[in-house]
This record gives sequence, C-alpha cells and structure tokens, in this order.
Amino acid sequence: MKDVYLHFGAHKSASTTIQRSLRRSQQYLVSSGIRFLGSADLHKEPIGEHFRNLARRDSLSESEYLESLGRAKRFWLDLCASIDEPKILISYEGFCGGSSLDVYGGIYRNPRRIAESVKEIFSGSNIRIIFVLRRQDEFVESCYLQQIKEGRVLEFSDFKNAIDPEKLRWNPMLDSFSEIFDDDFCVMPFELLKIYGKSKDFLDFFFRGLNLNEIEVSKMTVVEKANASMSAYAVGLHKEVVSKVSVKSRNTLRNIFASEFPSEKYGKARFFGQFERALILKYLRSHNADLFDTYLRRSSDLCGFELEDLRMYWFD
Repeated sequence: MKDVYLHFGAHKSASTTIQRSLRRSQQYLVSSGIRFLGSADLHKEPIGEHFRNLARRDSLSESEYLESLGRAKRFWLDLCASIDEPKILISYEGFCGGSSLDVYGGIYRNPRRIAESVKEIFSGSNIRIIFVLRRQDEFVESCYLQQIKEGRVLEFSDFKNAIDPEKLRWNPMLDSFSEIFDDDFCVMPFELLKIYGKSKDFLDFFFRGLNLNEIEVSKMTVVEKANASMSAYAVGLHKEVVSKVSVKSRNTLRNIFASEFPSEKYGKARFFGQFERALILKYLRSHNADLFDTYLRRSSDLCGFELEDLRMYWFD
C-alpha cells in the first residue's frame, strides 16, 4: 500500500511555486522514496477530465458521474502500479476546478462530490491532504488576473458581479474533506508566504502539514518567484490590445505584458476599492473566524506557524 500525499491548491495560492520547486527537486525526492506528479502529469488524463466535469457543470447524472469516476480510478491504478517509490506526492490545483469564479458564481462547485471522488479514486492508499487557501478578496482579484492571463477579455465589474458573496465561504469545501478524511486533512494559508517572506519557509510549513517531516528543504532547488503577477498597467494594455489581434498572437502578447510590465515594477493590480474590500471582509468575518477556530488553529500547531500573525492579516 502506497502513501499518497495530495496538495489541493486553491488557484493563485503559490501552487506554481510549490510545483516548480518539487519538479526541480525530483532527484532529491526520489532519493527520499517520493515520486512527484504535477499538473502536466494529470491535466489531460482521465483524472483531470473527471474533476473538470465536476467543475464545469452544476450536476452530473449518477451514471455520468460513475462513468467518469471509473475512468479516473482505472487511470490512477495503472499509473500507481507503474511507480516504484513507496510515496507519491501530487500537486494539482485542477482537483478543485479552475479560476473562472464568475462562471461558478463563487468558490468551486460540487465540493462534496470532489471529496468523495478523491476518496474513491485513491482508495487502497494511505491518503494525506493539504489544502492551501487565501483571503477571499485577494483570491477574487487574483483569479480575475488569471482569467486575463488566459486570454479572456472582461471587466472586473462583470467578473465580481457574477459572484455570490455567500459562495465565497471556504467552509463548504473544507468541511466536505474534513468529514471524510478527518485528521488526514490539513489547511494551510497562502498568506504565510507574505508573512515569512521566503518560499523555503513556506515549503517547510507545507511538508509539516503533509507529515513529510523527513524532507529537508535546504536540499531542494527552491523557486522563490514562480509566477509573475501582471501589473495594473499590463491589464490596461491587455484590454486595449488583445481583443484586436488574432487568436494566434494573443499568447505572445500576454507573455510580453506579464514579463515586461510586472507588478513589482509597475504596481500591483488592485480592483476592489477600500470601502468595497472592507464590506466583503465584514460580510465574511464570522465565517473566517470559524475557519480559524476549526481549521487553522490545528494547522498552526502541526505546521509551526504563528496564528496571531496570520489573524492580524485576515482581520485587522
């Protein structure tokens, strides 16, 4: 029986940093008895297809769900049998769906089905899960930026107005996993990367949350900055230019905008005004307080981060 470690990254929550660091450290991980699998290994396969089915549709018929689930499980069993290492670490934000929150009307669809699917697909293995999330206002803004980077042309007002604030609660997803996996489920906040400042520290917390304490991050090739953020200026250029060029040229332009006009040089893109941001956080305050008490307090003991530092960022 293999040990399977699953990283469910909410989109725009350091998933690329984690995945690139793991990818570049594969030799060290294999020497530690761990095989790493990332998005490139799963996205176009039946597992990726199954979770996209759950994300794209409000509901699947029972027969459609079972058929899709069966394909995903058969793929996994074949892949697992081909892996010699006793431990498998998977990092794939696609488990949850995509970053098109306006299409979903909020945070990811079908959380219970997602959790049940994970249990069924990976049954027969010892499963440990870590879910990385972030504060909702910045999560929405970052997902909007990701949609721009993927080539959509839309105003932030249209994006946010399609989202139901009630569906920005993280608990439906977290509760679904906690009920099934109990103590084998850990929640980790993206903001630790901002508070502590280094990817190395973030990865230390990450491995502790997975109970992979034997991993020495100092022996890894750690990526400090994996996914450059588009600046407000780049977003303006995108809206002005991309819709006027051929589809073939859009990827080239997006890459130029992201690399030549990064947020570090031209200013971070912010879309919520101060008043609107405060309203969102006030609306979600009791929910987030429950999230801290139910999930993050336990995670702080396990991972070793200071809860009060994090609380100040989320609430003050």
